[in-house]
Amino acid sequence: IGILKQFNKSKAKDKYKLIFIGEKETEYYQELIKVIKKLKLEKNVIALTNVERKFIPSIISNSYLYLIGSTYEEFSISLIEAMATGVPFISTNVGNAKQLPGGITLSNINQMHYNIDKLVNEKSQYYKLSEQGKKFAIENCTVDKCVKKLKNIILEV
Repeated sequence: IGILKQFNKSKAKDKYKLIFIGEKETEYYQELIKVIKKLKLEKNVIALTNVERKFIPSIISNSYLYLIGSTYEEFSISLIEAMATGVPFISTNVGNAKQLPGGITLSNINQMHYNIDKLVNEKSQYYKLSEQGKKFAIENCTVDKCVKKLKNIILEV
């Protein structure tokens, strides 16, 4: 809902659609739908549920930005997925987001609308983040590389 409110404040809402993907229709989903209607964003926002996991990478790779408004994350695999497809992210400062290249990490979600508009309008910054994120994901986040790092850690202990 925080992301939705920030998207509503951005100028990007006139040019882009915001897509939410959730596992199922929860109470939070129902609240989200109410806020979408209250803000009159039915034409600008799509809330999907029951999307098969195999379709998520395609949806992400066809996105312009990847937004995370979580208040808690450990290690965001979804950020790595966005980075691997070259989609820059804007995330609250949760989990390891601040250590990852390829996006903007916010100390406060209320900064999100400004940063959405910034990346929509500053193409050079957008492409720089896209390239940094993709490069990092390819060089550091493949299964082979992660298994090798884990093996080295185990051998050191």
